[in-house]
Amino acid sequence: PPEDESTPPPLLNETLAKMAKTAEEFGIIEKRVEGDDVRVVKGKRSKTVPWFNDDFGGDWVFEDVVEALTLYKSFHGDFSNLTHGEFVVPLQTIDSEMNEFDEFDYELDFDLDASERAAAALSRFDSSEASMAEDVVEADPLQTVDVANSDKADGTWPEHLGEMPLGNIFTRIRDGSLEVKHLPERKAKLDEIDFDWGDPKHFLDVPFEKAMCAMYAYYLVRGDMFVEEDFVMPDEEPWPEALAGYEIGKAVKRVRELQNFLEAYHVEKVGLLRMVDFIWFPSLAHPIDPNESEMTPEFLQLTAMGHPDYAHMRDIPMGLPEKIIADGPYFDTDDPKLWWRRWHNWDYVKDHWYELGRRDNAFVLRVNGYPQMAREHEEKYGPGLFQQIEETLKELEDDTVKRDAEQKAAMLEKLKYFRAEMIGCTDLNFEALDKILEDIDTQLLTLMTGKKGGSVNDQLEAALGPNYQMREGDEDEEVDYEYEYEYEEEEEEEGSSEPAAANGEDVDEDEEEEQEDVDDFDINASLRLR
Repeated sequence: PPEDESTPPPLLNETLAKMAKTAEEFGIIEKRVEGDDVRVVKGKRSKTVPWFNDDFGGDWVFEDVVEALTLYKSFHGDFSNLTHGEFVVPLQTIDSEMNEFDEFDYELDFDLDASERAAAALSRFDSSEASMAEDVVEADPLQTVDVANSDKADGTWPEHLGEMPLGNIFTRIRDGSLEVKHLPERKAKLDEIDFDWGDPKHFLDVPFEKAMCAMYAYYLVRGDMFVEEDFVMPDEEPWPEALAGYEIGKAVKRVRELQNFLEAYHVEKVGLLRMVDFIWFPSLAHPIDPNESEMTPEFLQLTAMGHPDYAHMRDIPMGLPEKIIADGPYFDTDDPKLWWRRWHNWDYVKDHWYELGRRDNAFVLRVNGYPQMAREHEEKYGPGLFQQIEETLKELEDDTVKRDAEQKAAMLEKLKYFRAEMIGCTDLNFEALDKILEDIDTQLLTLMTGKKGGSVNDQLEAALGPNYQMREGDEDEEVDYEYEYEYEEEEEEEGSSEPAAANGEDVDEDEEEEQEDVDDFDINASLRLR
């Protein structure tokens, strides 16, 4: 008979070996050699992800992030809850007791029945995890959301997005840490879902995380951060292959230009740069706002030292900082140069400064080189004490103004208030303080006597007669005006106004003898001004 030319079927071992080789080539299984033993285990195929997309964590790519953001907006209506940066996409769970007709919401913290089913499936399919998963899904195909971390989500999240740190990714996209807004095609995709880009003045125009990876690699290779502007990451060892071709020189230059911006809005990134001994060149640093005018010396001092109402305090009252923080802030701003404004409030320290002799804070601010702060103080609290005194004295010197008795009494009370406030004042030197006190006393005596002009002694002579005596002391010594001014009119007694000549005393008109006669006069006792 003719010979049978048919090919015999392959042996089972040959078929299995061929299948194993194919599975190994595709990464389905892996062979592990441990001594003389060869173990076959389940393989894993890793996705090839471009390095600049690998910043989203895990195996997620930009398209996954867009999908997650789209779903989040459909569940919540906007992205407002993502600004906290804590939201994580929830994992999917299986619950056989729930079906599509259920009208109740369940919170699946722990399902004992589901655990028993999973254990049974594991025992039946111990050799294949995939088979176990398929068995469980077939037993109960309905999947529900684990609401424990879903931020009250009202929809179902796909399994491949589970545990994505969406809040953190959202925050990093907005501040420019991730390379998203920098690429027009990516920005366009997020614009389609009305992505909330946040405040543009906080955005980093250089992808920081990408630049940080390159700077860290450069630091490990070269040991410093003195990078030339035209330096490009080489495509050779020991430089990382993933960073080949990256223009790190331009990135470093731009980071140096953003020094003020980073220190103001991204302090945590400045800390990362310190880890690689990043070198700053302040002369290259741009202002935060390019259109902002140059800062005045006054604002340079305020930015560096804070408001002098606080900065110049030597002894801070106990509990004052805690009270200010508890009641503040008092000014709404996110400008880092105005950090001192947020907590400044004169009302909290005015009593402290008053005890130290502060009487006109606007005057002190202006003298110390803070003219704008002085104007703002006067706008809020009114004219300072010295300005009020000056305006009042000018008003009293105007001879065209006629005042009745009530107006004179009111003016006397006003001058007495000024006189009392000046006692203990440390805002002026002795000469200036003495001059103001003398002017006040002159106007007081003018109102009392009705006679204008002359020195204080001349006014006292008109008020008390020619033969009065000054306090004890040298005749050349100036009158000490540091007394508490509480004026009380002395009741006149009969015969008290008799001229000194009636008592047998001769009045000499000579100027030197007059001065000798008043040496023992005590202004405090005579006018009851204590």
